[in-house]
Amino acid sequence: MPTNTLQSLLDWMAGPESNVMWGWDAIAALARGKVNLLLAGDALARLDSDNPWPAFSGEVIVSESRAKNLMHGIALGVPRLSFENATADDSRARLSVPVIGGIRLNVKKAVDRWRVTRIDEFDPLQGPVLSLDLQLAQLPGQVQGQTWLGLDLRLSDNPRLGPEGTDVEQQRAGEFFKALIDQWPEDLSVLQLGVLDGSPDQPLPLQAYRLRSQLRRDQSLAPSASADGDGALLLFMCLAGHEEGGSVGASFRYLIPDDEGADFSATLLFDQRLKGVEIGQPGTVSERCARLIDSRDFTVEYGQQGQWRSMQANAGVLAFEAATRTLPGFSFKGEGMTASIASPALAFAANSSTPLRIEQLEDQQVSIEWGSSSTLGSAVSFSSASRNDWPGAMIEEEYFFHLSALYAPDENDPARLQLRAWHIDIDARQQPMAPLPAGADMEALAWQVFTRYVGRQIVRLLGPVIKAGLAEALKTGFRCEASLMGLFKNTMTLDFRQAIHTDVMALPRDIGVFGRVDAQHGAPQVEPLQPVLVAGGTQVFSCQPASQDLQWSVASLQPPDGEAGTIDAQGLYRAPTAAALQGRFQRLRVSATEAAGGQRSDALVTVVRQGLTVNPLISECNRGEQALLQAGVLGDGDLEWTILDPVEGLSGRLILPEGSNRTCIYQATDQQRPGCTYVPERIEVRDSLTGATAHLLVLVLLATSSVSIDCVEDPVLTPDQLRLQATLNGQVLSGVQWRLAPGGIGTIDAEGLYTRDPDGPLPFVLVLARIEGAGMIFEGHLIVPLPLSRFSGALAAVTRH
Repeated sequence: MPTNTLQSLLDWMAGPESNVMWGWDAIAALARGKVNLLLAGDALARLDSDNPWPAFSGEVIVSESRAKNLMHGIALGVPRLSFENATADDSRARLSVPVIGGIRLNVKKAVDRWRVTRIDEFDPLQGPVLSLDLQLAQLPGQVQGQTWLGLDLRLSDNPRLGPEGTDVEQQRAGEFFKALIDQWPEDLSVLQLGVLDGSPDQPLPLQAYRLRSQLRRDQSLAPSASADGDGALLLFMCLAGHEEGGSVGASFRYLIPDDEGADFSATLLFDQRLKGVEIGQPGTVSERCARLIDSRDFTVEYGQQGQWRSMQANAGVLAFEAATRTLPGFSFKGEGMTASIASPALAFAANSSTPLRIEQLEDQQVSIEWGSSSTLGSAVSFSSASRNDWPGAMIEEEYFFHLSALYAPDENDPARLQLRAWHIDIDARQQPMAPLPAGADMEALAWQVFTRYVGRQIVRLLGPVIKAGLAEALKTGFRCEASLMGLFKNTMTLDFRQAIHTDVMALPRDIGVFGRVDAQHGAPQVEPLQPVLVAGGTQVFSCQPASQDLQWSVASLQPPDGEAGTIDAQGLYRAPTAAALQGRFQRLRVSATEAAGGQRSDALVTVVRQGLTVNPLISECNRGEQALLQAGVLGDGDLEWTILDPVEGLSGRLILPEGSNRTCIYQATDQQRPGCTYVPERIEVRDSLTGATAHLLVLVLLATSSVSIDCVEDPVLTPDQLRLQATLNGQVLSGVQWRLAPGGIGTIDAEGLYTRDPDGPLPFVLVLARIEGAGMIFEGHLIVPLPLSRFSGALAAVTRH
């Protein structure tokens, strides 16, 4: 049920006790969900311009000399805003960025050796999330010329990588990412939202702004609300020469209507002092005047508060084209005569003694006044049946007009300015002809009398025609129904990349514009916008509104030289096969282009190698403790978790939290068995809808390992080989029984030489060592990350020199 309807907002704005603007000249509110679409567009633009965020690699110190995480090739996805606890004057916003690729190694120090204890491999289906609290108050806040409005990741704090891991692990990992982001240049660290214009030639030049966030308090009632913290991004703006407003407080009204059947996602409010500026904007009265006189040279006057008051023309003319007319029916001394009148262009100056002036009056009324005159000197030639060489004559006619017009808001639509009153006086007269010189003969005198008569007839016959044309030109030029809507869509370059479309405008006291954010900037919107497909899969794309005149195309963005797949004329896309992918996933752009207008709309497509991902791929777990296992799956997969080949009496059990099969808790046994140090538990996750499976390994530590396994330097080895040796109390052991845990790829011989299978799918192998002696059994293990060349640093930590 709507709780924040448009009418309720207008009633609030109309209330004399309501403090709507808090001293600000303009306020904009953009719904969080739509802002996230703009952020997605920014991410797509980065990929498309070959300027993506770089991958993160490095070392995260969890505990000095005890535990650390090694990050390799960590890739970040599309950021999203949320407002968990934001009020209207809150200077923070939570930005969440998913990890969509890369490998994380958890390593711990055992005596004098670092050992890998866990390996995660992330992809778009499963990975942690980097969260940052953006410090909106630290944004520059000043507008100079064309100023980008954006969210700067460098101006953030409280970085965390979660939700799994201890508080310390989440905090240290977040600090690792933040330290690298702080080194980024501005074109990487700032997420672009739109442009603010402080140019002096703007009718409403901006001087300063403040960006804040606001939580929708009744979000539980809103269909679009989510656990991410639904709300709006607020932009408070101050014009040049004005003072900034105050802090609006936690009780400030949520500005975006929630009417059923409507799709409001943006609201713009303007102080009532700005109601006069519409007469100076494109598509309104002054624009019609400028077109009429073919000049935009006006002197603009402002009031004490900097508001637009009037404009007066300094140049320009109202021009009529030259014309030639023929008038028969004259007679001179009994002979029929025809007069041909060649009139030059007629021009009325706009900067005359009564110059063209447009003025803002009380109650949002607009007046126009203009008076001008122009002299038309027409050349008249005569012809008759007997001769064509009659003397010509110059006849000068002077035309005058005085115009006044009044515009006022439409009673039924206050946002529309209508012509209410109109008055025009037009007059014309013939200029006196020069007298004949003294001594002129009677023939010349008779001819002068004739031509003066013809002149009077020309004024009598053509004057009404010219006056009617002048009146029609003036009425057409000034009969303008201007709308404030055009002003506030175009004046401030507050269009967020031309993404705001206004639908409703009202003037209860201040000016309210209510509309929606269109992330596709007016082009048909491709649906779906951010699909994830499995390799070889298909997706039918369409556009809203539907269009038959579309050209579909696809291009690989990351990597730029990757196989893009195909798309046909109907929008049916087929993703590249798994064999064609260069990694675990690939990102592409699907575009729909209108053949007629050339407008293009894009979708960001992600193709994953497989439709089911699990993490951690391998993890140690002490006896009696628990390990959190997570899965990501395409679609609404129904996941089944199973321990393969359980060991009777020593295998643990799987606990599925209520309401979710994307996570599973492995509970290790608390039992022990003599001679048994480990239980490698291989767990299968299966999507019962698609049949896809994935596996992970939990190594249960039933007892403390007495055997250490080290890597040994050997210069003759290939990049896919690793020589291992086992030690007990510092002594190198012989006769060791080497083996790989279930599911391990590659081979290991009796001398501890491991050889990797280059085509193996897993990024690790678990090596187990066993030796029997003196009636006892000694065991050890080593988790080896793969490929060996990629993780040489991690392997060096366990290498005996």
